[in-house]
Amino acid sequence: MFSASLNSGSVLDAGSGSAVITGTATGAASVDGGGGSMTVHGGAGAISVGGGNHGTLDFTGGAGGATVGGAGFAATTLQGGSGSGSSLLIGGTGNAVETGTSADAGYTEFVAGVGNSTLVGGTGTQAQQYFTNPLGNTGTATVTMNAGASTMIGGSGAATVIGGSGHDVFGFVDGHAGGTITIENFNSTDNIAFGGYGYSLANPPTETIVGGNDVMTLSDGTQITFIGIDHKIF
Repeated sequence: MFSASLNSGSVLDAGSGSAVITGTATGAASVDGGGGSMTVHGGAGAISVGGGNHGTLDFTGGAGGATVGGAGFAATTLQGGSGSGSSLLIGGTGNAVETGTSADAGYTEFVAGVGNSTLVGGTGTQAQQYFTNPLGNTGTATVTMNAGASTMIGGSGAATVIGGSGHDVFGFVDGHAGGTITIENFNSTDNIAFGGYGYSLANPPTETIVGGNDVMTLSDGTQITFIGIDHKIF
């Protein structure tokens, strides 16, 4: 078991064995993951954790900002920080669990991995952003948004998204979506945004009511089911 505490400006290669790493008190540092299991605790300084050679990553953020994860890792468990620094949490090639904090910490972006992903925004009211399946994954994504005015960007694959109590935006971009998405808790304060489809009130997407739910089909094959919405939105 390899153990290390980072200093400001540190660049650490974790190697192929197991490692436990603690972030800096001040300044920025970066960690390049290896093929073993790696546990990283963020500090007050900014930290970047990347690389990975099919190893696993367990990350808990600190008060500083963090950019963590990526396709080099297999299973990932990532928790955002508690301070004002922003966090970018990215799933790997395996299953991913990404969690926000209970505090109104800094802005957090959650990116689902290639496998099954669970993204949980936490209980704070800070705005957050969630990407369901941008890596072209074959698994499913489950997203629980927080109470802030947050944004979800739909991708490929299957996803279930539970909206929060804030004024949320559910976005879809032509050519970058194509998945099957179920949205719960959609309400009148939320918005739907389309990019590149050419939709308008005079030219809306196709909608049908199935089993008391509004099913919307976009031109790139994306299918969105709004649970409990028993009428067409457009």
